[in-house]
Amino acid sequence: MRVEVSNQAELDAALAKHENGWGYDKIVLAADVTFKLTSDARVFAYGSSAPRVEANGSSAPCVVAYGSSAPRVVAYDSSAPRVVAYDSSAPRVEANGSSAPCVEANGSSAPCVVAKAYARLEVRGHTKVEAQPTVSVVGFGKPVIAGTDRVQIVKMETPADWCAFYGVEVVDGVATLYKAVGDDWKSPRGGNYTPGTIVEAPDWDGGVAECGGGLHFSPRPTMALAFHPEAKRFVACPVALADMRAPRDTDGMPQKCKARRTCAQVYEVDRDGERVEKAEVAA
Repeated sequence: MRVEVSNQAELDAALAKHENGWGYDKIVLAADVTFKLTSDARVFAYGSSAPRVEANGSSAPCVVAYGSSAPRVVAYDSSAPRVVAYDSSAPRVEANGSSAPCVEANGSSAPCVVAKAYARLEVRGHTKVEAQPTVSVVGFGKPVIAGTDRVQIVKMETPADWCAFYGVEVVDGVATLYKAVGDDWKSPRGGNYTPGTIVEAPDWDGGVAECGGGLHFSPRPTMALAFHPEAKRFVACPVALADMRAPRDTDGMPQKCKARRTCAQVYEVDRDGERVEKAEVAA
């Protein structure tokens, strides 16, 4: 369900009603006005819209831009907004104070970040950064960064590098990854992730392509929602590093990975990754 909001009052009401923006509804900013966020909400910009979004306090909202939209996201205090750009969108992100935005460019999108004071940035893909000398930047892919020498470009050349970058737990060569699925335990592409089963891709291509030809996973349950916003459930999927495709600088969606199969049974978790224990049925 798509919920369009055109002012702050409508946004507040939508967030209160729709599970803080991380439920099964898309909260779309449908007017070019200022919206203030103080929670970890998720909102969307479509078409040619250009809303202004302010993140305050210690909030960590997610702003997703599609089409040719150009949202302006302004981070204050110690907020840590995440901005994800798709299509030909061109979001502009302004970091102030000790804020720590994360900006991710996909496809032909062209995000631009202006960072001030002691902000800390994390940028992925073809992102342009204009920073003051006091700003620290961690970049993945091929960002263009000017104004500061406090830059660390992270190379992800192996599945282990990818897991380390996204904070994925790896034990004895096995990573715990996540999938968002429907009530029938199926993904939008038809993969069946019923708890208690081991899942294997029937079309594994050996890791040649970024998309298709394998199973796709996310580092966290909430990140999996980006690929299935209408999902009703989440599953944890044990995947051997040896079965994962190695990441590449040219990947358009570095926030997901591809693998041949799970190496153990998948199981249900909540949006925080905690295992969902089913009550035993009395005989």
